[in-house]
Amino acid sequence: MRFLAIATCIAFALPATAQQSQDQAPAQGGSFFSNLFSRPAAEAQPESFQELGIKNENTSLFGTEPTLQEIILTEIHDYPRPLDELDLKQRKICLEELESIFDQALEDGHYPIPREAYWLDVYPRTGMQIYFCDGSILKKYEDDNREIPTRWYSVRNSLTEFLNPLH
Repeated sequence: MRFLAIATCIAFALPATAQQSQDQAPAQGGSFFSNLFSRPAAEAQPESFQELGIKNENTSLFGTEPTLQEIILTEIHDYPRPLDELDLKQRKICLEELESIFDQALEDGHYPIPREAYWLDVYPRTGMQIYFCDGSILKKYEDDNREIPTRWYSVRNSLTEFLNPLH
C-alpha cells in the first residue's frame, strides 16, 4: 500500500518538475536530473543594505537583538543563589556525597530528583536546593520560587564573566 502511494506521488511530481526544468534549462544549462539534484543558483544580492532601505546592518525587522549579558541581567532575579562550594579532591567522592544527600533528603521527607549523575534537585516543602558536582567540587544552590530560567544551567559557572566583562 505504501509503495502504491509513493509511486503515485512520484508520478505526479516528476512531470511537474520536468516541465519546470525544461522552462529553466536554457538559463541554467544542464539536464533534467542535474537540475533536479543541484542547488539553485544564488540570486543577485544588493551591494549595500541602503538599497533595501535598511539603515543599520545590526537591526532586524524586530529591532536589535539583545546581548547575552542583557538577557542575563533581565533574568538574574530568578537565578538560584549559590550557598556553598566544597572541594572533595576527587569526582568519585563528590558523586558519593550526592548519593548521601539523596538518601538524607528521603529520610527528611523531601523530594529528591537525580537529574544526571552529577546533578541532584531536592524539593523541600518550599523552594528548592540544587547540587552539582563540577569535577571534584560540590556546589549547592538554593531557589525560593522554583522558577529557574533554563539559560541559568548553561551560564551558572560563568556568571561573573558575563556580568563583569574585561575591557
